[in-house]
Amino acid sequence: ENVFLTNMDDLVVLDENHETDSSDGKIAIVKADINNLGIIMKEINYDYDKYLQLSKLLSEKISLNNIRKMIEEYNGNSGKLIKKLVPFYVAGDDIFYAVRIDALFDSIIILSNLIKDINQGLKIKQSNLNNIELSIAIGVTFVNNHQPIRYYRQIVEKELSKAKINMKTKKSFNSVVGICMANNLFFIYKEGLGFKENDSFFRFRSELRELKKLMDEKIFTRTALHNLLINLEMEKDKEKQMLYSLYFLKPNLRTGEISNTEANKELYFKYYLLSQLVEGKRAEGDKGERYFVPEKINDVLIPKLKLILLFLKEIYSNK
Repeated sequence: ENVFLTNMDDLVVLDENHETDSSDGKIAIVKADINNLGIIMKEINYDYDKYLQLSKLLSEKISLNNIRKMIEEYNGNSGKLIKKLVPFYVAGDDIFYAVRIDALFDSIIILSNLIKDINQGLKIKQSNLNNIELSIAIGVTFVNNHQPIRYYRQIVEKELSKAKINMKTKKSFNSVVGICMANNLFFIYKEGLGFKENDSFFRFRSELRELKKLMDEKIFTRTALHNLLINLEMEKDKEKQMLYSLYFLKPNLRTGEISNTEANKELYFKYYLLSQLVEGKRAEGDKGERYFVPEKINDVLIPKLKLILLFLKEIYSNK
């Protein structure tokens, strides 16, 4: 049985606001691109036999058949990705597909496993390549169904480009997977690197699970978060944006024991959002205070709020 969908309309999760015959709703578009191929080509000095080995490895791994097999193995009996993905093309060093939003994270894990498999194959076939590893950049955008595929490609290309640039120019050069998802950057790092980094993909997944629990326990509401987002987007003055953020996220006055669980949950939620606005870690040995950075409201907090609001919506959250 084919694991892929052929009809884009089936990617839309219908909710109570949809008419029963409507399939116009949000879907995720993903485009991925392999990095460092040029460096490997230079390293093998265009040796024809090695080039053939490399080409064979890539054509085997970056293929619809292999992606299908990986999805089947990943799913087991869970059905997490079965019939939730429409591939546009999978060839060369490019992967381009549409996926249901509730299966998006699982599809990114498939891409992460794919690049690990390719690097393992490189180690076996090209043991003299000075341990050069390939990495993968991934762009993700969320669109309304029923728009032209060329439009999807155009807007997801911007996300992909941002992921590639950050993988090459910032601390994320240690990442094996770089993701730009609706203007939010996440990374999956090489073995032993990037542990506890704020921008890691797996950490964000855990954070979403925690936030979902807090929302279910009425520690905060999507409506309150949405109001914060609207007010931040409407206000153009950076200082006023910061004052509004601090007002919204100020902790309630503490009463009773420090072990008050409900009060601690509210603190956790507000601390999480405030932490998006603090300047980066200081150099080793610098014990100076780290300050809030108003520019981070537009660059970090607003894109993160939009993403959180999307994934906290019941129909898009993966149980």
